[in-house]
Amino acid sequence: MTAPARQRRLVPVACRTRHGDPDGVHLAVEEWIPRAEQWVTGPALCGQTAEQGALPADTVVTCTDGDGSCESYRDSYQRALDGRPTAQQEETDRLRAELEAERAAAALVTEYRIPCPGHRLGAGADIIVQRMPTADRWAIFNPNLDSPLRAWTGERYERIGTDIYRREGFRWTRREALDLAPGLAEQETARDWAWFEEMRAQAGRIAQ
Repeated sequence: MTAPARQRRLVPVACRTRHGDPDGVHLAVEEWIPRAEQWVTGPALCGQTAEQGALPADTVVTCTDGDGSCESYRDSYQRALDGRPTAQQEETDRLRAELEAERAAAALVTEYRIPCPGHRLGAGADIIVQRMPTADRWAIFNPNLDSPLRAWTGERYERIGTDIYRREGFRWTRREALDLAPGLAEQETARDWAWFEEMRAQAGRIAQ
């Protein structure tokens, strides 16, 4: 007898209870034994003892009740027999590919603009997170101040080139800068409205 192309396959099989009563249709791995030139059926995937001999391929499997059933193991066993990665490995590979794509895209970004919610100037007031041209270091600029070159140092905005060296302004990692910027944007909105209210109050006093 000619040996089959695939020597292991997943097949529907019959099982019986300990008392010899029929116990539905299960799944088992059937293996071709060259010396005997016949197929030998292993135990059902759920652990039940299977009868020798596969049922017709289109036989409906009845061992489907939740985790631990033959049906719950079908995919993992079929993947192993096909030489394919597990579903978990496929998901890991997919997530890794997405992460690598995100990193590649992020490497091309040189600037982020963080909105200041409620600011009177709208998009014109955005806090700017900018990458240093020669290194992967980032600075946070507030263009609403007296100098657009004022960068956040952790305590205050300092002017690059006047108050601090360039590298001191570009002191953050990308993640650090993006984590800090939204809070600084809210502070800028509060600062702007406080200034506006002060100007309005002064105008009111002059008018009197």
